Amino acid sequence: MPNKENIESFLKAESLEVEQNYDLSYHTTIKTGGNADYYFSPKDLPSLKKLFQFLCSNKIPYKIIGNGSNLLISDRGVRGFVISPENLPRKINVGSNYIHVSTNFSNDKFLNFCKKNGVGGLEFLSGIPGTVGGLIAMNAGAFGSTIADFLFDVNVLDAQGKMQNLQKSQLKFDYRNIELNMSDYFFTSARLTYDKSDSEKTTKRCDQFLKRRTTLHLNNYPTFGSVFKNGSDYYAGRILDQCGLKGASVGAATIAEDHANFIINKGDATSADVYKLIKLAQKKAKEKFDIHLQPEVKLWGDFSYVK
Repeated sequence: MPNKENIESFLKAESLEVEQNYDLSYHTTIKTGGNADYYFSPKDLPSLKKLFQFLCSNKIPYKIIGNGSNLLISDRGVRGFVISPENLPRKINVGSNYIHVSTNFSNDKFLNFCKKNGVGGLEFLSGIPGTVGGLIAMNAGAFGSTIADFLFDVNVLDAQGKMQNLQKSQLKFDYRNIELNMSDYFFTSARLTYDKSDSEKTTKRCDQFLKRRTTLHLNNYPTFGSVFKNGSDYYAGRILDQCGLKGASVGAATIAEDHANFIINKGDATSADVYKLIKLAQKKAKEKFDIHLQPEVKLWGDFSYVK
């Protein structure tokens, strides 16, 4: 792997604007976490291609961040690069069979477009935090549907800096996960099938799904959303409720009173506080029900310092 001097020489030669020692806590919905060695938010695809090819060919570690939901970053930060597609150009259009959308659209803005243009079928995504790319990467879903049910294909940037189109048949979807046959890729856009509807009907269905979610979710404090995956025969929140964990706290990190599968940040929680609660929940579920809860939340960085 190139040393810092070589990395910065490449960045200078290519005129790439990269920030160093960048605070990532502002980019997570739980509002905790340390710094990235380098943070890059490209304004155009050619800049992204240059850096991405350089990172992959030199085996420099990198992470891709959307809006930071379902993400816990170590207080010690992240080594290497963190890339955000936030400032890349966005496009969205509706065809006769598909809606084509840039993956850096936030889910809220994507669904607002669907409401205005009578794009139906995707209303179940209402209230799920994240970008379209993040929703695809985690195969987001609710109320018996997942985004994989509607995905037709995705466009990705590969390790050679080239664009590839991947059909749904080339992707493997699991519960809250997607697998590709390549280790290095960057989602740029996707096509989704949809049900023809009208603005009024789509808006009404989005509101109905959102209402069902907001009766379950605590939105007053920074939070991931769901912390653990549900099992085939259990709901994680119900297991944790039966373990008596509602209201349990470590520092300012607290398991929500209204839904035990949510951890909230009541002010100045650290990632270590949140991580300790995750481990406590796993320990109690194992002791009481012999169930190993699988986190839905992704962990970035080193947590070995947490005791």
